[in-house]
Amino acid sequence: MSAVPTPALPDERLAAGAARLATRHAGRFGVETVRSLLTDSYRRLAETASVTTHLVVLAERLTTERLDALAHAHGAPGSGLPGCCSCAATTPAVPSSPPRCCSTGHRGRSRSLQRALTRRRRSSRTSSGS
Repeated sequence: MSAVPTPALPDERLAAGAARLATRHAGRFGVETVRSLLTDSYRRLAETASVTTHLVVLAERLTTERLDALAHAHGAPGSGLPGCCSCAATTPAVPSSPPRCCSTGHRGRSRSLQRALTRRRRSSRTSSGS
């Protein structure tokens, strides 16, 4: 029985970040989950990035937020996160009209993802208006 090859990361520098995150979340999430979330975060940010210098670091930070939110939502012991909201992990990443989750009004999104989505909306408005 042969092992299934791990899918390639879009940027080889993401491998170090994936290793750090997998170590940090060992026992909560598998390496495959961490790599897939990191790849997804990188691709989402890369779609609208005009400057890609720090894209790897931003993707790692976004992935950290997503993994922390998932750990918190699933009640992972030792997640160390406040009990304000668990909506960040249960709300779809890009819903068409997301409900407000709580008094913070963040609509279940991390700040990094919220900024990326705002940039995407602005760029689509300017491109559709021309």
